[in-house]
Amino acid sequence: MTTTTDTAQDARLQKLRAMLAKAESSEFPEERDAFLAKAAELAAQYGIDEALLQASDVAQGSLRPVAVQMVVQAPYATAKSVLVNGVAKAYGVRCVRLRGGANQLIEMIGFESDVKRVEILVTSLFLQLATELAGATPPYYHGPRQLAAWRRSFVLGYANKVCSRLERQVAATQAQEAAEAPEAPTGSTSTALVLADRQDAVNADVKERYPRLTTTYTRASNGNGSSAGRAAGSRANLGGSAVGGARGVLG
Repeated sequence: MTTTTDTAQDARLQKLRAMLAKAESSEFPEERDAFLAKAAELAAQYGIDEALLQASDVAQGSLRPVAVQMVVQAPYATAKSVLVNGVAKAYGVRCVRLRGGANQLIEMIGFESDVKRVEILVTSLFLQLATELAGATPPYYHGPRQLAAWRRSFVLGYANKVCSRLERQVAATQAQEAAEAPEAPTGSTSTALVLADRQDAVNADVKERYPRLTTTYTRASNGNGSSAGRAAGSRANLGGSAVGGARGVLG
């Protein structure tokens, strides 16, 4: 049965997809950036609204996190997984790497509406990354291994910059929401506490599914490539060492 809430969720996700589609099809950088910034704002606000609507169900345990798997394709799948993890973290979703290798298998654990937001934004970011990487030229070329290291570091630099900006934007949206919200009546729960309870539920679910996780890290090996990637991450304007086949939380 489709409920009014489900219909509203689908409509808002369609609006978010449409905003990203406009950004990707725009030939004008300023227009593209405006659409991307609005999409990020919509995604953050959407998450806050959903959290408030679902607070009672989460508290009672009738609404639980879901687990959705995503295959991150080569090349540079490990570096791309850092991007997935960073976007997921910004929206209260946890990532677990189930399989390493050329193609990475990632499991995203979080509430369904949050996981959907992550999937939509990651798809857009991957398209933007491909465009940036195709147009990027390393300052030197000493063979295929060095070129691969430069591009892998580019992807990591891009991921780190985009995710740090996204995390700040989500935090700013939440702070603005809290500042503009009317004074909570006695006995009610603030937005901050609702979001914290939601995150606690996700963390508990991850611990229940995977009680013996370890954290893995991936570092850039080429400073020039990483710097170029960070510059590309700035243009995206969303307004450790790799462990091959290990199962672990991405860091």
